[in-house]
Amino acid sequence: MKGTSTAMTAHLAGSMTTLALCWKVTQRASGDVMSWTDQDEPVIDPTDGLTYMPVAGGSQSDVVADLSMQAANLNVTAAAEAPNPTLDSVRAGDWDYAAVEMFYLCWSDPSKGRHFLRSGTIGQVSVGLSESSVEVRGMLQALTQSIGDLTQPGCRHRLGDGSYLMGGCNNDGTIDPLYYSVTGTVDTVSDDGIEIDISEVVEGSPAQAGGVYAWGRLEALDGANAGRSADIKMSITGTVFLHMPFPYTLTAGTAVRVYEGCDGKRETCITRFDNIFNFDGEPFLPGTDKMIQVARS
Repeated sequence: MKGTSTAMTAHLAGSMTTLALCWKVTQRASGDVMSWTDQDEPVIDPTDGLTYMPVAGGSQSDVVADLSMQAANLNVTAAAEAPNPTLDSVRAGDWDYAAVEMFYLCWSDPSKGRHFLRSGTIGQVSVGLSESSVEVRGMLQALTQSIGDLTQPGCRHRLGDGSYLMGGCNNDGTIDPLYYSVTGTVDTVSDDGIEIDISEVVEGSPAQAGGVYAWGRLEALDGANAGRSADIKMSITGTVFLHMPFPYTLTAGTAVRVYEGCDGKRETCITRFDNIFNFDGEPFLPGTDKMIQVARS
């Protein structure tokens, strides 16, 4: 029975049970682990040593499992307060594809072990004024996703990346992302978090539309956003403009690294970086909207 111990099996077969439903969530980016239970008191799991705390205002839909290939989903609701999903943590991507384990423990005697129910990943997360709703997707959900690349005229890589196609933009060592970057300190931040003044940002040559840091990224090295990046829309000397602000408020004095960007055009790859060997796009492939004239005799 899903690895259930003999003692737990006997407990489940009894006329009365003392079961606590437990959720273990491991965030993908940070590796942080959260643990909750529907029991009104904390439950310590001897398997992993974690303390499963009562979830504030929590409820969930039924857990359904069958042998079909249909992806089984369930929804969990809880109060919109930390450590539950909050608006800031959802915007930060903390819950994206987080791993989930669901199981029963006997709260009166946790040493009987787990009765496993379901594992999967976090799907859609929504946050209201007082309540958050989380979708838990089963492992078969991945089989419903199409995997592959579409043809496109621009390059698929980002400047200095290491993606799987041909080793990325820098597979022969010609492009080092740190070479095309500068470290600095945030001087001032606009109220909307979009305009960031950084004195170390200097526009060089060759010039390009939007500045050399357009299509690049701004990485926070410390503070609340440490390790997170935001895409740069355009830049001028001393200032970068972001597409979207950082998930947490960026403050003056934050250490940052600013990466130059590439617009993905074949011409840019040749003239600016001399890196056409690693260009990964199809600029000469005609689209479906192109008309081809055929000469008739």
